[in-house]
Order: sequence, then structure tokens, then C-alpha cells
Amino acid sequence: MRSPTPLSLTFQLATTCLVWLCIAANCVAAEIPDFAPIQAILRETCIDCHNPGMQEGALNLLQFSSPQEAMRQRATWKRLFDVVEAEQMPLTNSGYALEVGQRKQLLDFAAIILSQPDPALGAVNPGKPILRRLTRLEYNNTVRDLFGLQADIFIFPERLPVGDKRYFYQASSELGHVLETTMREYGQKVDVLLPHSGLPGDNRAEYGFANRGDALNFSPLLFEKYLELGSALARSERLFRESRPLQELLGIRPPPAPHAIPQTNSASESVPSNAQFADPQRIGGKAQENDVGLSVFIESLENAIELGIGGVFDIPASLNNQTIAGKGGLIKTNAGSRMLTINPNVDLWLAAFSTANETSGEHLLTNRVKGEKQFELTFGFAEDDKPNIEQLAVCALARKNQSGQVSLTAILSDGQRMTRTADISEQSGNIFFSWVAPPRTSIKRLAVDGSKFSGDYVLLDDFGFIFSGGLSASSNRELPNKQESNRVPPIVAKIVQERSANLPAVEAATVKTLPVRIEQFLTRAYRRPVTPDELADSLRLVEASAVPSEIDASLASSSESIAIKALVQSVLSSPEFLFIAEPVTTAAEKVRRLTDFELANRLSYFLWASMPDEQMLDLAARQQLSQPEILHHQVQRMLQDRPRVRELSESFAAQWLRLDQLYSSKPDRELFKAFYSGPQGKSTLHGPMMTEALLLFETVQVENRSILDLLDPDFTWLNSQLAKLYGLEPDLQSACQQASQKGWLPKEFDPNSQPKVWVRTPLTDRNRGGVLTMAGPLMLTSLPQRTSPVKRGAWLLETIFNRPPSEPKVAFVLEESKDELADLQSSPSIRQRFEKHRSDPNCFSCHSRIDPPGFSLEVFDAIGAFRTRDGSQPVDASGTWNGLSFTDPRGFKDAARIKQQEFIRGFVEHLLSYALGRRIEYYDMPAVDEIVAQSAAQDYRFESIVQSIVASYPFQNVTNVP
Repeated sequence: MRSPTPLSLTFQLATTCLVWLCIAANCVAAEIPDFAPIQAILRETCIDCHNPGMQEGALNLLQFSSPQEAMRQRATWKRLFDVVEAEQMPLTNSGYALEVGQRKQLLDFAAIILSQPDPALGAVNPGKPILRRLTRLEYNNTVRDLFGLQADIFIFPERLPVGDKRYFYQASSELGHVLETTMREYGQKVDVLLPHSGLPGDNRAEYGFANRGDALNFSPLLFEKYLELGSALARSERLFRESRPLQELLGIRPPPAPHAIPQTNSASESVPSNAQFADPQRIGGKAQENDVGLSVFIESLENAIELGIGGVFDIPASLNNQTIAGKGGLIKTNAGSRMLTINPNVDLWLAAFSTANETSGEHLLTNRVKGEKQFELTFGFAEDDKPNIEQLAVCALARKNQSGQVSLTAILSDGQRMTRTADISEQSGNIFFSWVAPPRTSIKRLAVDGSKFSGDYVLLDDFGFIFSGGLSASSNRELPNKQESNRVPPIVAKIVQERSANLPAVEAATVKTLPVRIEQFLTRAYRRPVTPDELADSLRLVEASAVPSEIDASLASSSESIAIKALVQSVLSSPEFLFIAEPVTTAAEKVRRLTDFELANRLSYFLWASMPDEQMLDLAARQQLSQPEILHHQVQRMLQDRPRVRELSESFAAQWLRLDQLYSSKPDRELFKAFYSGPQGKSTLHGPMMTEALLLFETVQVENRSILDLLDPDFTWLNSQLAKLYGLEPDLQSACQQASQKGWLPKEFDPNSQPKVWVRTPLTDRNRGGVLTMAGPLMLTSLPQRTSPVKRGAWLLETIFNRPPSEPKVAFVLEESKDELADLQSSPSIRQRFEKHRSDPNCFSCHSRIDPPGFSLEVFDAIGAFRTRDGSQPVDASGTWNGLSFTDPRGFKDAARIKQQEFIRGFVEHLLSYALGRRIEYYDMPAVDEIVAQSAAQDYRFESIVQSIVASYPFQNVTNVP
């Protein structure tokens, strides 16, 4: 992060913030000062334009003659505060000006007015209680987590097309300096539970997010869609096979762990698992792309073996010289408590080579047919034992007088391929390869390619496996004791007694636990305790739906499976599941604190866009979640849960920067040929542009950096495609050389051959760096054939400062034909054409604010490439911002850093709005500035802002009036 400018806050802003902080710290309303001086300032500098006759900006300031009148229209004073604090008013060419002292008086008065308690509530307004529908993304995530699934439920555009997210899932507190990731094309087939089902898209609030309650409609047609989807889920046999929570609801016990199988002398029988991976002394190197190092994998494997979810396949001496037939032959090993099978597609040979040094034992696995150095191994499991392979490691052995490249590729359940390549020679020694499957995927096959290796055989040894598939946390819960069971409603007890009376003992026991199982399921589905009436209604539904069934006995022990399906459909279509609600209670207070369950929901849908997990629900049930130190720890834990917290970058950041609209931008193919490549120009720079922006946000998030790095960092992430577009190929090459020296990249690495490789690259020119100057936002705010300073300026005002411009009074369209655009020698610049328009008095008030940031970016064309000329004219990127003149983006950043609080406050308002699921109102201003001030002590680091939002007054309180 760059060091801040010396005067990052003006005097009046600093003192105004102190006013709010004093009010917040003392929890008392500040005394409203005398209005006469304020009225005098308004009459002197504002009334000539903002009076009943003219009402510029639909604003009449002559109506205010007392503090009481100001209190009645505080939203107007919020508008006044914004334009005065930003020095947008009075207009520079209006003939009026505010002195420093006058500006401070207006800001202080507005701050005090806005921080006053609401007269109707007797307290500061924390905002209305939430009653909003789950977004499509939240519905998907909630169903997925409710049933403990790995895959998404259906295909939807909000799931960004990130093809490889392994870099984000690592446990390290750094994102690293070199990583691999790609973007798949929208529409590409992915693994989902219901590929032919889905939900309509959500409306998005103007200047807001998709989770805004006032934008989330609910109609009879949409309700029908939820019913159809709930029915499809309830009928899904894959859901019943893969969902442990659903199997628990059915009363199905987990399959017992298989007994240890004794060692045999046949490869088609079971081979005992080894308890120890390769000897580190016998390993000479590692594949550069490995997910984990040798020591980390060995430690993880040892823990997994203790838990019965890991093991090592090594060839015992008893199988010397045996052949495993391709396409039918099996190697079986009892790795931990799992029975693992390895099925090759070619004949394999279990042998000993005198010219190789095995990593353990004296035997290895290789191709049986000489020269057949390309083959695949498919991993499977014994019947009724379906865990996933989360981690895999294997060693490729060196051999005397032979060398060359060997590639091993793990093929995942979603079809993704993770390739590891290494040059193996007598000098390099044996090479260690490792893979970690991204969340909700697993490793299914291993493809071996030794075609570039000089020897006739590819020698492999020590296959290490770590599995998932353990029981969910809910399955370990104890059943309620007798005292707890007595609270079951009489109707429930009657149903249970009648259903279990004439059943065999095993089935009767299952029926008697049904209320407990349903209550646990409903508690998680509704994200709160279940009432006795709700439990009774669910039991009635189950009783009414229970009919004799032909369903597979492996899914249920009685006819209740069909009834459970009816219950699942009912729950997934119920308002209690579809809505997040904070109802008005019977408490006398007009402002109340959230309950612990309501707080758990706000927190989980803020950071995870999904339901609370077991730990949060347990803390809420014990009323401990709201304790400050516990809440602080939970926020830390949630931010470190990478698979879930990815939504904060891919949902909040994508919407904040408008990256969700990036793929709709289609630059003119003739004017911007650099944007298109490949056969028929089907490959575009959409993916790299989105990746660059996401990587910057994720770097700030994962590494807990200052959010000022989003505005003005000294680095960016580059791959070969963007480096070429930006003209930064020498910078990327230098960064690659440094990475090679540190062992992060192979020596003589060529980035042009690996566009999926991204390198953190230091910037020597501050005209690049940050969200302002990235190609994605620059293209998003351009037209297909040219730049648009107005769109760019408006985007900056809305996104960076959260002060969107007013609607234009007069429509203006800059029209030009394609021929005119092509005649660059005679056409005037975009700026010259806009200068005439902004000279109109009806337009100047808006353009005086929009144009400076928009024109500062004119050095970039419509796809973000640097340029010095616009048509036949030199690019003019000059302007004035915060009283500082600039001539390029670097100068604009300097001007923005003079009052960096504008950016920080804008970011906080955006993130708080996303967290609350509503727009930010005037009464939130004290909380916003308190969050900004609290995070200042931590240099505005990302986690400090999140923690301050969660601890804030509007996040933990709601009004309690109808």
C-alpha cells in the first residue's frame, strides 16, 4: 500500500467527524446550535438559486427558518451535507463561494441535525426490520448447505465463471505471488444437481445490490417456480444419495466402517494400506504447480490416517511382477476405513527396477507395455461407501541415464483438469506431485503422460489419499433427554404412538425419533428455533403423506420416505425458508436489539450469502453469539472459511464494480481487434479483465490489506494477455524472472505460453493500478465504438465515492457514424465535442462534478489500452479535483487522496448497504463515520471495516414499530 498523502483530510471534515464521534461515544444527542448564523449563510450564498421561484435541483432552502423545520426534512440536509462537503456547491462559476469557516458551520450543523434521535422512536433510527426474499444466489447456497451438498443446485449467471479457484482456497494468509486461474465461457456445462431447473433472475436496485429488500419482488408466478423447484429437489435421487442430512432425516444410519482386510497375494484382492508416505530423504524435488508441499501433505495425511480417512497405496513385495489388466483389472486397498479401488485403462506392472530408487519399499507401479507411457487410473470405492478424494499425492521416480518431462493430471468430478509437470532426470531425483480438489469437487482420475520422457517406462510410487465424506456435525447430536422430549406437543406424541404401535421394533424406534429428526431439520431450514405448532404441522403432513412405498430399502427403513419428500418440498417452498424476517415483537421498546438467531442470519448472509452453520446456530441457541468477544471471533472464523467467504468477493465485489455486467460489453470488432482472438475471434479478453479486478479485491480481502489498495496500489495482477494490452510486457517478464529466482516459477518461464498463470507485478507507473484504471471497468463504461467520459465519470461518482449524479435535465446524445469515427484525422476529440454540451447552463451543474474524473481516464481507449491521441487530437486528461489540478490518472489519484475519506466512506456505505440488505439513509451517517473512524486505527484494513460494520448500531438493532 502506498503511504497516504500528508493532508488526507481537510479541517472541516475532520472536525465534523469529531462531532459525530462525540455523539456516538456519549450516546446522547448534541445540543442543536443557534440557527441564525446558518440561515445567514444560506441567504448569502444559496437562496438566489434555491428559492420557491427557481428551486434549482428541486431544492427550496428558504423554507428553513428554525432547527425544527430542519429536523422535519433531514433527508434534504443530507443532500446539502453531501454537496457542501464535496465542494460541489456553490458552483465555481456561480459568483458565490463559501469561506472555510462558513463551510464548517454548515457541515457541523447538518451533522448534528442528522444525528438527533428520531422523535417518534425516542432513539436514533436503526432502520426498518428486514423482510426480504432470498436472492437466487442465496437460495442456491442455502439449499446446498442445508443438505450438505458439494455441487450447486442449478446453473445461474450470478455464479461467476471462474474455472479454477484453488488459489483462493489455500489456508495461507497471503494470496501468493504466482497463481493459476481461468474463466470458462458462460453456458459451459458444469456439474449441478438439477441441470434443467432454475429460478428467474432477481431485480437489482439502482445504485445498489441484488439483495436489497425493496427490489426483491415476489409474485404468484415466482411462487409457482419455487413449488416446481422444491418438487424437483424432493424427487431427486441424487439428493437422497449424496445428502447426509437428508439421510439422517430419513433415519438412515451411516454405513459401518469396513473391517481391516488381511494381506493377500493377489493384486485383484485387497492390498493393505501403508501408514507412512514416502521417505523425504528419497525425494529430490517437487512439481512447481503443487498445491501443498511434502511436509504439509505428510502432516495432513498422518492426521487423516488417525481419523480413518486417509492412507497410502504402496506395492508390497508379495505382488512382485504381477500385472493389473487394463479396463477391468482392479487394485484394491483399504486406505483407512475406506475400500479404495484403482482401475487402469492399460495393463500396469508391479515391479522392481534396479536402476531406480523407490521412495519407499522396493517395488513400484509402471506401464506393462514398453513405450506405452500415456495411461489413466480411475479411482473408485466399495459399494455403499462413497467418500470423495480431497487430496492426492504421488511420486514419479527418476532412473539412471534417462530424463525428460513427465505430466500428471488430476481429473475432477466437474471435468476440470489440474496438471502438474516436472523435468525428471538422474540429477533431479524423484519428484513429488500433489493436488487439492477445490470445494464441492473431488479427484476422480489420474492421467499420466510420459511421452516426453526418454525412458520406456513411467515409474510411480507411493499414492497418498485423503478423503472427505465424514458425518456432518448434526449427525453427532445426541437425542433430547426425557425432560426435553416432554415438550413435544400432544398431537405429535399421539401420531408417533399410533404409527409405531404395530411396527417391528427397528421401524418403531425410527418412528419414535421422527419428531427429533424433523425438529433438527426445520431448525436448520428456518435458521431459528421451531415452534410446537410448526413441529405439529410437519408431523401431520408426514402422517398424511405416509403410504406404502416400493422405494429402495437403502434409502429408508419404512414407508415414511415418501412422506419426507413431501415435507422437503413443503419446507423449501415455505415463507419461513424463502424469507429472512425480523418481525415486530410485543416488546415495549420502539427500537430493539436483534435476537441471536436474527444476528446469525444477518452475519451469515452478509459474509457467506448462505445460512448460518452449526457453530453459529449453537451459539445463538445459547444466546452467546451477541457477546462482543464471541461475535468478533466468529467474524474472524467466517472470513477464514475460504470456500464460503468467496461469495463476498464474487457477489459483493462483482456488483460493486459492476463486473456482473462486463460480459455484455462488446467492443467494435473492426476498431478494437486486440480484444478478439482465436478461431473466428471467439476468444475475448472478458475473462482476463474480470479476473484482474477480482484478484485485486481478493488480495485486499485475504491479506487484510488497507482498502486504499483498491484505489491506488503499487502492484497489479497480470497474465500475458493483459500485459500485452497494457504495454506492460517488460514489467511482467521482470516479475516472472524474480518469481523464477524464488522458485515460484520454472526457470526460463515463458508467460506467453501459459495465459492461465497470473503474476503479482510491481507497477512503476501510477497511471495504472487500482479499480479506476483496470481494463474491465474502463471497457464497461465505454461505448462499443468509443470512450464515454460521462459514463466513466458517473461510474466513478457512484462506485468510488457513492455519490451518484442527479438525473440529467436535458437529454444529450453524441451521435456519429462509423465513417466519421474511422476518419480519425479530421474528427475532433470526444472531449472537444462534450465541451460544447457542458457549456449549457442547464448541464454545467452536473458536468462540473462528472467530467473531471471522466476526462482523467481519456488516456485509455474503449478497451483500456493506453493512448496519447483521440482522433487527430492529443488526448487532454486535465482537470481539477478537490482543488488540485491534474493532467493524467496519476494526478487524479493524488487529488482523490487529499480527501481519501471520500473513497473510504463511499466503500463503507456500499459494504454496509450490502450487509443490511437496504439502502443507506440519512440516519445511518453517524454509524458510517464511526465505522470509518474505528477502522482508521487499523489503517482501514479490510477486516477492521467488516468487524466495525458487524458491531455497528444499525447492524445489531431494528425499529420495533408496525
